[in-house]
Amino acid sequence: LAIRVIVDTVPDCYHALGVVHDLWLPIPGRFDDYIAKPKPNMYQSLHTKVIGPRQQPLEVQIRTWEMHRTADFGIAAHWQYKEGATPQDRFEQRMRMLRQQLFEWQADGKDSAEFLRSVVESLFNDQVFAFTPKGDVIDLVAGSTPVDFAYRVHTDVGNTCVGAKVNGRIVPLNYRLKNGDIVEIITRPNARPSRDWLNFVKTPHARSKIKQYFRRQAHAENVARGKELLEREAERLGAEPKVVLHAEALEEVARQLNLPNAEEVYAAVGDGRYSAQAVLNRLLPRMPLQPSLLATGKVMESEARLSVDGIDNVMIRRAKCCSPLPGDDIIGYTSRGRGITLHRRSCINVQNYLLKEPERLVAVRWEEKQGACYAVSLHIEAADRTGLLSDISTVFGESRTNITAIRTISRPDGTAHIDMTVEVRSVSHLHSLMDRVRRISDVLDIRRTGSLGEAA
Repeated sequence: LAIRVIVDTVPDCYHALGVVHDLWLPIPGRFDDYIAKPKPNMYQSLHTKVIGPRQQPLEVQIRTWEMHRTADFGIAAHWQYKEGATPQDRFEQRMRMLRQQLFEWQADGKDSAEFLRSVVESLFNDQVFAFTPKGDVIDLVAGSTPVDFAYRVHTDVGNTCVGAKVNGRIVPLNYRLKNGDIVEIITRPNARPSRDWLNFVKTPHARSKIKQYFRRQAHAENVARGKELLEREAERLGAEPKVVLHAEALEEVARQLNLPNAEEVYAAVGDGRYSAQAVLNRLLPRMPLQPSLLATGKVMESEARLSVDGIDNVMIRRAKCCSPLPGDDIIGYTSRGRGITLHRRSCINVQNYLLKEPERLVAVRWEEKQGACYAVSLHIEAADRTGLLSDISTVFGESRTNITAIRTISRPDGTAHIDMTVEVRSVSHLHSLMDRVRRISDVLDIRRTGSLGEAA
């Protein structure tokens, strides 16, 4: 399957190469001379692939002892192929392989916790070696499947995988590969990954790429939704969307909101981080509203009488449809006999009020009060697994955040949908919690909702 020949001198390397090519038929185009042309990291060796015993591809590496020491302590180190290796030998082999893959895992990982988990999982797992039809050796974690193999070859191969052949026989995608298997991946251009794959893939690389695909899908949907909301809001205000939402203006708004580019502005509106009106307020003069009021103290879930900007006995309450928080872009609606109801500006009810009763809307400033907490609902989508709910609960427990309601549903597609209500101090506190939940392994999406399970 794969052998390494170590000799004393450079001439001996080429002599050994001749012996190998006399014994077995070379595979055209599969010879590399890294002795004559060393790699930038000073790696030197002769690489050749031949049709070996039993007509199986065989990889042969030929080098001197000095070249071997250089490779053994550099990032180009390969596995040693030995019989009867001791546990210490196997541990050292894993360490050498990790040096090759660290950069790749670091690029795939979203954060340090995920990166560390990838390293630990691969370090303390046995390996399996499979081959492409052309004879390339693919090293994988023991128990890996054709899906792991496909993503190891290339991300696009994994994303468009629809089936696999192992040793010429069609196998299911959750088939466990064995040493020496020759794997052919069947792809289709319009195919897409399945969330079910997360239930059986073994390699951190494949798991990361599958999650990345679905994150990008959600991002694209949020961009489209945000663009539609901004264009609709611009038209409602009597502005021409193409004039207002030009690239330079949106780039400036992105800088103001600490977002990387204009596309992320659309995405932020689409996923509810900012309302369409909040973004347009930075592009157009503000809409004429009633004099601003300052809301102080804790705004209760039920009606509560507070002193607002020096005016006593004004009833202030949070709207249940969008559950605003201190730090949100908010607006007040003056209702008959019920005081002022606070809404997020992106709330659908506010859009209706702007069309039908704009005179009842009042700009309100809401300052966070020490010790005050407010209920807010969240929706989480994740790959279903044992311990998922415990991991999520730990995030809220460590931040001393109370969970007041929770509902979970396991879907046939292998995902879990979780709706929960938690008590937070402000929108910044909420965003911090959501960021920590996103870093949990297998969490695909988390978003803020109105009442339990309803999008806000």
